[in-house]
Amino acid sequence: MNYMKSQGPLPRQSPSAETLPFHWLPHLLSFLRRRWLTIAVCLTVCVAVALAYALTATPRFTAEVDLLFDISRADLLRQQTTARDSLTLNSMLESQVEVLQSAGLARKTVERLGLDGQGGFVSVRASPLDLLQQALVSLRGQPALRSGDRVDLAAHQLMNMVKVRRIGQSYVIGVSVTSPSADEAARLANGMAETYLVDELQAKEDGIHQATGWLQVRITELHDQALAADRAVQDYKAAHNIIDTDRGLMGSQQLTELSSQLVASRANAATMLARLQRIDAIMRDGVGAGSVTDGLDNKIIVGLRQQYVDDDRRIAELSVKFGKDHLVVRDLRNEMVEVKKSIQGELARIAETYKSDYEVARSNEASVQVRLDQMVASSAQTNNDLVLLRSLQSSADTFRSLYQNFLQRYTQAVQDQSFPVPEARVITAALPPPRKSEPKTTIILAFAIVLGAGLGFALAFVRETLDRSIRTPAQLRAATGMDCLGMVPRANLRDAGRAPGKTVRKHAAVGALTLMTTRGDILRHVVDVPRSAFADAIRAVRMRIVYQHMRSRDIKVIGCVSSSPGAGASTIAANLAQLLAQTNGRTVLLDWDFLQASLSLKLTGRTEPGCLEILNGRALLPATVCQDEQTGLSFLPTGYSDSASLPGMLGQSEQMHGLLSVLRSRYSYVVVDLPSLSTVADAHYAAQLLDAIVVVAEWGRPERAALNEQLTRIGLDETSVLGVVLNKASLKEKWNDVAPPAREPVADLTAAY
Repeated sequence: MNYMKSQGPLPRQSPSAETLPFHWLPHLLSFLRRRWLTIAVCLTVCVAVALAYALTATPRFTAEVDLLFDISRADLLRQQTTARDSLTLNSMLESQVEVLQSAGLARKTVERLGLDGQGGFVSVRASPLDLLQQALVSLRGQPALRSGDRVDLAAHQLMNMVKVRRIGQSYVIGVSVTSPSADEAARLANGMAETYLVDELQAKEDGIHQATGWLQVRITELHDQALAADRAVQDYKAAHNIIDTDRGLMGSQQLTELSSQLVASRANAATMLARLQRIDAIMRDGVGAGSVTDGLDNKIIVGLRQQYVDDDRRIAELSVKFGKDHLVVRDLRNEMVEVKKSIQGELARIAETYKSDYEVARSNEASVQVRLDQMVASSAQTNNDLVLLRSLQSSADTFRSLYQNFLQRYTQAVQDQSFPVPEARVITAALPPPRKSEPKTTIILAFAIVLGAGLGFALAFVRETLDRSIRTPAQLRAATGMDCLGMVPRANLRDAGRAPGKTVRKHAAVGALTLMTTRGDILRHVVDVPRSAFADAIRAVRMRIVYQHMRSRDIKVIGCVSSSPGAGASTIAANLAQLLAQTNGRTVLLDWDFLQASLSLKLTGRTEPGCLEILNGRALLPATVCQDEQTGLSFLPTGYSDSASLPGMLGQSEQMHGLLSVLRSRYSYVVVDLPSLSTVADAHYAAQLLDAIVVVAEWGRPERAALNEQLTRIGLDETSVLGVVLNKASLKEKWNDVAPPAREPVADLTAAY
């Protein structure tokens, strides 16, 4: 025999434990499974509306013409190009964009293309407000639309059809027109471009014409002003004897020349004085052979000096040969004296010459100094006159410069007027588009899908937020603080009907009563279809009871109570009792719902004899118990009650306690089907007699606050309540956030006992 070892409770994760990544994903998927219908309905409605609009809306076509704004075209015939920075060019391009989408250009396009005379263009594209205004005007007896009004209306409609944009950071501007007709869209786009180019040329011609007219008048005035300023300069020069040459004023030139002459005269006089002083020094010191160097440039002195040197040499030679007193030596000495006198006389003559030259240099210097002083005085007056002359000259130069500048501009304007060049040109003409541009079915459907999904998700979120029902074990635990024993799905009775066996149970033996259940009955679904999801959920509840028994908690009398009528407590009690009878031995099912007695009527087709007869002493236990021959389950009906107050009276009697003691001693498990929690007295008294209570709540029905309030009112807590079973759960919507318990072989559970 196998024995199961008792184990402690499964460890729960601490709230402070580290959260797993993407822990929210299962909850999100569960939310989507629960509310997919709401999201699908919103999505379907939005897509249907979008498809209806896309299929019924008038198709519109968009044609675009591209204009290149090339400023260099206007500078082709100019000598100097206009330098512009990027900021200026961007401002000019943005200005052209505003011009292209202006009302003035739209009016000119309407007049040029004759759109104001086309009734179809005005009426088809008129807004409902415009049509209403026309109708009101016509009702007043006034003309529907005047010529100017039609032009304004057509221009307004054309502006609504036109879209102008700058393509990236380039100098290309795109003008697109959207119209119900492809040909009309291309015609209007090309018409807008042509009107813009013609208007630009006309504006340039008008500007140049106005500029040339003003420049002609201004040039004449500047010519006269420049001529008068030049004449005033010349008259002033003549009046003040100011002579201007290519190298400057004549007085300034003369002053410079006299200054140079004065410097040269002073240098010459100094040279003459130095020569004269040298000659005088030589003459005072006496004439010697080596002291007449200043006269070397004189041929006479050079010859005399050479003779003097030769005589001196001969005297030296003869004195050695003949003696110093020789006659020849004396003659030579006398000759040297004569030569020296001749040199002295020549030097005196040269000194007189130097003196004369020095006097001439002094006289020349004095003359130049006088002339320079006179010129300086004259220059001071001339400088005073030059102050006003410079002012007159500046005015003359200014008028001359303005005259030349305006003359150049006038010449350029005349040239531009003879050959006007627009700064923009068409690089791509508009063609009728082959496909419609509006409505864009793909974008509309995509937007409808996003909008529908968003609205559906928002609506589902609101419904989820406002939903106070219990569908998950987490919601149950948050509302009541109790664990979920299992989520019992709705039983598929067609699977039970296909199970082999007899249709109706009959008496097994004389004196023994059998249960009157049929194949496919929900009350024995766990027996007919043991491998169904319903049976698995009931088996999970049984495993919880066995687990509590293994923990040395004596649980033999188990009550099943519903949170509200119709929650299915009788179904859970009947199937749980049959499963306990199959796997854990002798089990009895007691129907405690004395008012309804629905379980007794379904299982036996009668209510008596039963529990009430035993309590009153009119019947014995063996004679009232019914037996299921397949599972061995015993069933004790309610019995007959003749008064509405009898159930409460019996519920508080000592006989019920004695009956439960007898059943506890004879059976392994006693499963009691209790009335709903609305019967407060019976449920409260039963809680004192039973070992454990299993609360059955209908999945998706009970309010969280209401269930918690009901459990609190009858004094049920974690010690008396084994757990809560969520009945009639939907398997298609996976609400449960815990994994279902694993199926365990029956033999192993039986071996534990």
